[in-house]
Amino acid sequence: MSGSAEASVRCVRLACGYPERRVLEGIDLHVRPGEVLALLGPNGSGKSTLLKTIAKTLPPLGGRVEVWGRDVGHLDFAELARLLAFVPQEEPLSFAFTVRQVVLMGRMPHSEGLLDTPEDHAAAEEAMELAGCLEIADRPVTQLSGGEKQRVLIARALAQKAPVLLMDEPTSHMDIGHQMAAVRLVREQASRGACVVAAVHDLNLAALVATDGCLLHQGRIVRQGPIGDVLSDGVLEDVYEVRFERHRDAKGRVRLFPLV
Repeated sequence: MSGSAEASVRCVRLACGYPERRVLEGIDLHVRPGEVLALLGPNGSGKSTLLKTIAKTLPPLGGRVEVWGRDVGHLDFAELARLLAFVPQEEPLSFAFTVRQVVLMGRMPHSEGLLDTPEDHAAAEEAMELAGCLEIADRPVTQLSGGEKQRVLIARALAQKAPVLLMDEPTSHMDIGHQMAAVRLVREQASRGACVVAAVHDLNLAALVATDGCLLHQGRIVRQGPIGDVLSDGVLEDVYEVRFERHRDAKGRVRLFPLV
């Protein structure tokens, strides 16, 4: 994770939270194209709050967020959505739209009229195929499982064709097969130049998908850097209050096993 003017996501002395409660203070992050940053930390550490602030869902309480050098506070919805796509942890999908219709909503930032264009349909088709939900394209989203809904939200974000992808625990409802497919998808997007910032609950999943890690605890960043270094740091035990046994797999990635 490098700090430079080339960063496609940059947080500068960012404070996040709510009027009655600050969750994070003094957040400095620089994430460049091709990098996958895993936001780590216990429940309530501020991972989701940070993502929502970057995405302008929550206003910052201090500092600023830049996407491709532009302050998100000065961007309107369409401008920001052409630069940044956000996959929330959950989203109520209570109307009987089909999967295809929901994914096409990701094309709204590019729309110039009320009708979907052939380009919109092509982008939605590609996104559904990448996210593994093309076979359910014509099913109502109200009939989907939690994991299927997560794949639809990922497809909608991909349809935006934004260079920055924010993901809030995007695989929490997925089985292991679909989790690994999501890992491959994220890595492929990064290899094509996307900048990915993801809140990750599973530390071993973070080791598989991320290039870098950012560990949040008690309102601040307590460790950041290459993901292997973050997962190898003893501060992890202090933050999670769990002892870990560490091994490296055949590709040299750190694997953690909690000791009971």
